[in-house]
Amino acid sequence: PFRAAIASRVGAIMTAHIALPQLEPDLAAPLRSFTEGDNSRVTLPATLSTRILTGLLRNELAFKGLVVTDAMEMAGVAARYDAGTAAVLALKAGADMILKTPDVDGVIRSIKQAVARGEIPEARINTSVERVLRAKAALGLHERRTVDPNEVDIVVSGNESNAIAQEIADRSMTLVRDEQKLVPLATKQVLTITFTDDENRAITQPFIAELQQAGLEVESMAIDNRSTGRDLERVLDRLNEGVSGTVLYCISVQTESSKGTVALPPAGVRLAEGIRKLRTPALVISFGNPYLLTAMPGVSAYVAAYSPYPVSQRAAARALLGAIDITGRLPISLSALYPRGHGLEVKRTR
Repeated sequence: PFRAAIASRVGAIMTAHIALPQLEPDLAAPLRSFTEGDNSRVTLPATLSTRILTGLLRNELAFKGLVVTDAMEMAGVAARYDAGTAAVLALKAGADMILKTPDVDGVIRSIKQAVARGEIPEARINTSVERVLRAKAALGLHERRTVDPNEVDIVVSGNESNAIAQEIADRSMTLVRDEQKLVPLATKQVLTITFTDDENRAITQPFIAELQQAGLEVESMAIDNRSTGRDLERVLDRLNEGVSGTVLYCISVQTESSKGTVALPPAGVRLAEGIRKLRTPALVISFGNPYLLTAMPGVSAYVAAYSPYPVSQRAAARALLGAIDITGRLPISLSALYPRGHGLEVKRTR
């Protein structure tokens, strides 16, 4: 995806505070504060790696645009480096812009000191400044510096933008596994069970509405992070009663900054196990984290929809209904079974 983005002349790329030991083997600094047994050593985050930002991104991939750091206040950097040190290392690695530092004055001071002592050549700073100015000029900011907030929705939510978003969502639908050939759906009755790790039990309503609009008879149940053990038992009891048609297990576990985990919570795993034991055809859809299959390896059918947004939910419903081609490919590897690039293709039937 990075090669494709660069070939399409993308203007900026954001770094990530993640360790990639196969690309950057040097160790990061130890944690600045830690509890006993918690001082694990990891390799340099990509944001601070010259091998990755300059060697790979600039030299090998020939990226000429802006390199912007992710928020420098996040623990991936801030837990091991003070703000000034982190900013200097990021600039030396190849970043052009330092984003959301917790100490702006301290960072400016540290960068000036690094230039004064020759650690960062002044020409290196000038190169980044030129990239920033060229980016501003390309966006016309020298002619119009501000945006009318009232116009944002007109552009972002306009018909053209929505059509592009829907096309992207349609083409992204990835059928990872379908052992019983459930897709496209052959039944007119479905039971949707939604599991979400937030408080919005109606989060899959666009998906359900799309199925109903196509003429399916939909029974729906939902579990969220406020649900009790009794709520979970009620869903499991309903499954044990028997289901006519197909069970669609819709999971919305989101990847969010500072969340701490993107794993499927125990209640979600228990639901998956209950569904797996059914003799009724069942299919799992992840409206978010695609890695969830690793938490329920026994499911017979799995679709990665990647997001809970309405465009993705409509795309997932249309894919199951046979209204669009399924051509998506995994952008990541799911264990040894499904490498990056895997995806079952299904032609539309409507």
